[in-house]
Amino acid sequence: MRLIMAGIAVLALTATGIVIFAVMHPEHTPKGDVIVVLGAGMDADGTLHRSTINRVERGAALFNAGAAARIHFSGGRAVPDGPGAGDMMAQLAVSLGVPADAITTENGSLSTLQNALFSRPYLNTNDRVILVTEGFHLPRAAASFWWMGMRDLHIVHSTRLRREANGSINLRMIGRETAAVWFNLGRAIMWSATGGNNDNLLQ
Repeated sequence: MRLIMAGIAVLALTATGIVIFAVMHPEHTPKGDVIVVLGAGMDADGTLHRSTINRVERGAALFNAGAAARIHFSGGRAVPDGPGAGDMMAQLAVSLGVPADAITTENGSLSTLQNALFSRPYLNTNDRVILVTEGFHLPRAAASFWWMGMRDLHIVHSTRLRREANGSINLRMIGRETAAVWFNLGRAIMWSATGGNNDNLLQ
């Protein structure tokens, strides 16, 4: 019983921390070498979800403001033979004024850990990375990229919290993110224990 209560307390503290971080994270436009925008859902036909569009719009705005000279989009496929989210995000960015030759993409990631792992070939370890995602997702995303060797990270939120149609906080998403923080930690430990030879562990 004590272990159960301790687990509940840890999850409650994690959820509270996620919400506080998202609400308190400051608005800013940092300077860096590359902007990295993470995907947040896409339909099988390549239609980007609103949350993904928000992230791309924020990344494009940073690029157009001169925050960095390069921008990278990371996101997988909704179905195995469907379009890649990274490419679809790039198409949207081009329509928002980002030059195609400033963009790189990866289309294989199915989790935040894989976002970091599969984006690594497109980044230099000494890059100043501006990481763009939603505020509630920033701590886990930053931890994932730090784990993959990106030490000079600057985090920017597209929106703070995902909300329901009536404007209330989407509590299901907060619950999902709370669980994902601990699942990420476990998967990262398992992946490292195998010598980094099984990328499926990071899905």
